[in-house]
Amino acid sequence: HVVKCDTCPIPTPYCHFTMDSVFSHCLMTCLRLFLVCLLALAHNSLCYQNICVVGGGFGGLYTALKLDKLYSPKDVSITLIDPKDKFVFLPLLYELVADSASIVEVAPRFNELLADTNIQLVNGLSESIDMNSRTVTVKQHETSSTTVPYDKLVLACGAQPNMDTINGLKDHAIPFARVEDAFRLQVTLKKLLQQKEMSTSSQEPLKFAILGGGYSGIEIASTLSAYLRNRKVPAEVSIFDRNDRIMKSSTDFNRQSSLEALSKLNVDVKTSVNIRRVSEDGLYYVPKNDPDPNGEGEFFPADVVIATLGMNQSPLLNNIPGIRRDASSGRISTSRSLQSLSDPSVFALGDCALVDGMQLPCTAQVAMQQSEIVSKNIELLIRDERDKVRVPSRLEKFCYVPLGEMLTLGANKASVSSLGGLLELSGPVASAARRLVYSARMPTQK
Repeated sequence: HVVKCDTCPIPTPYCHFTMDSVFSHCLMTCLRLFLVCLLALAHNSLCYQNICVVGGGFGGLYTALKLDKLYSPKDVSITLIDPKDKFVFLPLLYELVADSASIVEVAPRFNELLADTNIQLVNGLSESIDMNSRTVTVKQHETSSTTVPYDKLVLACGAQPNMDTINGLKDHAIPFARVEDAFRLQVTLKKLLQQKEMSTSSQEPLKFAILGGGYSGIEIASTLSAYLRNRKVPAEVSIFDRNDRIMKSSTDFNRQSSLEALSKLNVDVKTSVNIRRVSEDGLYYVPKNDPDPNGEGEFFPADVVIATLGMNQSPLLNNIPGIRRDASSGRISTSRSLQSLSDPSVFALGDCALVDGMQLPCTAQVAMQQSEIVSKNIELLIRDERDKVRVPSRLEKFCYVPLGEMLTLGANKASVSSLGGLLELSGPVASAARRLVYSARMPTQK
């Protein structure tokens, strides 16, 4: 049983190995290979990343979809957390009220949008975040909660209607920022129309008060007026705004187009006014420079009061110990890379982020542009961690590029201003262009 061995460390041409020794030699080789594989697996497991996205609006959903294209499930787990089962395409909420768009168009289900992806959907309300243990606590039912771990966290929790600024607003006004609000307004409208058909004083106009003369206020006012006019229902729609002009931050073209459309629809516009309180049958308002701070003001009767006065930050932001926030706006303070100033593994975008001290418009186009930067920077961070680089990659910096404004002005009418005023459209052509652009922006992996 003598075996010749050219690789043996013994400096003789022949080694006196028994067959048992050869078996032991092979066993040791296999063991070394096993250890190498084990170390490789351990390295991969250490590099495996859990990415958690809180909020399924434009910013959150687009970020999750972009990350899903970059990674396979064996490298990264992507979890999207949202309390609702539907994505809401907010710019089309007005069409939902006017029955010119279906619920499928305005609010497709997350399960359908994520069907061809590896994104895990967790339906529940994010209650708190622990940045030390890197976990998100999610309330899924009244009595049960779950914990979602993360290595990279994306906060895109948006904002919610501010209904605490005026006495009686929460109890007697309908906000307009969510699909539930659109359904509530739809139900209210149908009840009023049914009551009017059964009433003996059918010529008495329905009265609507819109609080706020920004984009939402103008769009819902024109949509309602056109909807009721097409049904030959007598109605009076009034807009109340505290500024000296409506759509203060809009382009001159869109503002002028809106004023012309509102005039044709007989919408009354009251500017430089403050609302004192809202009651069951109307509201009380005063001039902005009213000398009597305690005066109740003039009464305006209204069947429906709709509030488009602004938004509050998500309550979740109050339950993230250690997160740095802006004192005045309540938004999360981030660098231009959209990383939290408190923790570079936490990103924030959309309505809940204050980027390098700048408060950007609360629009879908801002959130969509930011989702591009967030997904790229997360990819760079993960790559640096896996490669254990000495010099970190240079992260992308966010720079907002205004692409223009689009707003609906009633049935088959809209206004579009883009490319710094080089493209300006109004009327039916603008309406068709607006619907076409929004169709192209509907989030999908296909």
